[in-house]
Amino acid sequence: MQVPKISSELENVLQQIANDVVNRLGCMGAMVSTIEQGNLLIIRAHQLSETLEELSNKFFPDETEALGRGMVFKLRDPQFHNNLVVQAVLKNEDFPLSPITSDFLYDLFSPYLSLNDANELQKAACIAQVIVVPFQLQGEMVGCLMVAASAHFTQRDIEFLNAFGQQAATSIQSQRRLDTMQSLEQIILQLQVHMSNEKDVLQEIVDAVVAELGYAGAIVATLEKNNALPVRAYAIDESAQMIFQLEEQAGVSLLGDQAVVYLDDDEFKDNLSVRAIRGLNGRSESCLLSYHLYDLLRPVVNQELADEMQNVIGIQCVAAVPFFLGDKVLGNLFVISRKPRFSKWELSVLTALGQQAAIGINNARLFRETIEQRQIAQTFGRMAFSTVSSAHSLRNYVGNINGFVQLLQMFPQLSPEHQQFILDEVPTVVDQLDKIITILNNLNKPWEYKSDEPVDVHSCLIRAMTEIYPRTSITTNTKKVKTETGVILYLQFAKHLPAVETARDMLSEAFRIIIKNAEEAMSTSDKPFELWISTKRLSESEIELVVRDTGSGISKEDLDSIFDLGWSTKKSGGGMGFGLFWAKDYIDGLGGNIKAFSRLGEGTTFRITLPLMTPEPLST
Repeated sequence: MQVPKISSELENVLQQIANDVVNRLGCMGAMVSTIEQGNLLIIRAHQLSETLEELSNKFFPDETEALGRGMVFKLRDPQFHNNLVVQAVLKNEDFPLSPITSDFLYDLFSPYLSLNDANELQKAACIAQVIVVPFQLQGEMVGCLMVAASAHFTQRDIEFLNAFGQQAATSIQSQRRLDTMQSLEQIILQLQVHMSNEKDVLQEIVDAVVAELGYAGAIVATLEKNNALPVRAYAIDESAQMIFQLEEQAGVSLLGDQAVVYLDDDEFKDNLSVRAIRGLNGRSESCLLSYHLYDLLRPVVNQELADEMQNVIGIQCVAAVPFFLGDKVLGNLFVISRKPRFSKWELSVLTALGQQAAIGINNARLFRETIEQRQIAQTFGRMAFSTVSSAHSLRNYVGNINGFVQLLQMFPQLSPEHQQFILDEVPTVVDQLDKIITILNNLNKPWEYKSDEPVDVHSCLIRAMTEIYPRTSITTNTKKVKTETGVILYLQFAKHLPAVETARDMLSEAFRIIIKNAEEAMSTSDKPFELWISTKRLSESEIELVVRDTGSGISKEDLDSIFDLGWSTKKSGGGMGFGLFWAKDYIDGLGGNIKAFSRLGEGTTFRITLPLMTPEPLST
């Protein structure tokens, strides 16, 4: 077992207390412990008299380390049920503090020492009595002082030991609060580092609650569209295998589609998350506590299984801390503790942490909106470039026709040869007039203007992928490559694919939007990040492009809306819903078609058809 660390300053204070008990009160030995994670009591300092130290080394040469600093007593482990230290802590959780004494050394060290070994050591060291003095501060049990003496303890001795215990409690709490403030400072700095990614912000919060603040677990749920509260991130200090087994039993993944509750659905009205946000008289709670894990999981997980999970992990109390931005609720931070209660100080820290989550989420969403707005500006910039190109062609055509009209005005004075030349140019002029009409009709939709040069679909695809994966080498000969983001690309390009007629920049941008959408969909998936892109001739007049990902998929209800303006695949934090809308409008404008096929948990496939510049017979 990995023992939670404490600062060297606190360790020195606790060691001085153990030294004073032995050297100034004349006791045989003393140990000072702290309570960690609500269920572990860990020896942080110990001091033995010369006599007891010699006997310990003589009788137990291989066990002296186990009987000193770092020894762990598990408060709710059946093996420690009869241990005097455990009994003292559990007895005093709900009653006024009172020391517990015993005339048997075995009671202090069970089950680390056998009864015979403990009795032999006690007899040789002339130990008459042992005492456990638990200490609290502001109602919170923080540790114990354990002492062995050659005579029975007097009331005066106990008063002195209580005073030492209070000194230890004050030092422990002061140091913990200092450590907590330093942890909060580090958390805030880390949130600034991850401000561009909402998922990273949320994971940073829950990881810090467990790793830095020492709680058993933490969960974050954010308030989304339709008043849904899905779980977005979690951390639990148990093994991944145990968590997986519990999820298997429940039939629910903590980050799955079922791990969501709804504020407006009466089925969830008793859920802790819903109650915390609804609050009293429409005002959200600052914090809501429960001693039952089922209150957090209901009705998604049944009570029997929730109680079993609570027992396995050793949970005693759950706190739901809503977090806000101004008056707007953004979500809930849930903290799971193995301690029977949260102190006011702890709740104030968790509230501050919840607010940092709100700020982090808001910053990440603002950052994403800024990026998306920049991408929209780039798209319109490319469209503007295409429009400028159209205007340039328009000016050339108008200039040519203007020259032709001037020649017509001189027609009677020209020689027959020159007149015939002008007449021969009439079809060309008519064609240019048609092109002028096309340009004028489509200046509001630049994608419908056909470029004078054919556009190679594969080169546009490679350009789009290079923008998304700039550090990955991709060519038309690439079959499989792993990108810098961890996505494995599988490329299957048809040979001798005919060209399409459109603006090269626009086609590249449409491909970039679709591939980027697939990349982002996979970031929330548990599956390997794999992306398949293929092209083929579909008929004499059409080609087909298929983009398939291993992302989290799209629900049947949402699938019909993915190309709507304002709808976004980024459910949490929300995208602007422009990219896929524009890509479909562009492809439709070319006379092509785009369709999406998807199932939740199975990824998404985009199928695109485009008309050829010139229909060509299929090769046999």
